[in-house]
Amino acid sequence: MMTAKEIEGIQTAFYETFSTNQGQIVLDYLVKGYLHRTSFVPNDPYSTSFHEGQRDIVRSIYEKVEQAKSPTQLEDFYE
Repeated sequence: MMTAKEIEGIQTAFYETFSTNQGQIVLDYLVKGYLHRTSFVPNDPYSTSFHEGQRDIVRSIYEKVEQAKSPTQLEDFYE
């Protein structure tokens, strides 16, 4: 479990990284390219797993950015 200070540091880092114009461009690219697409590849469980891993990383980044906008929810995310 992370300390409150560690959580605050991560929250600040995500907010500062993705609140900039360039950060928003990168986040939009990741969301459109990896989060909002299907990860399923017919008859290929390995590719499906690989694509799902990509989606999970982007989902995690996106959720942390959104939670940084509502700090009260952030502690629940890391517990």
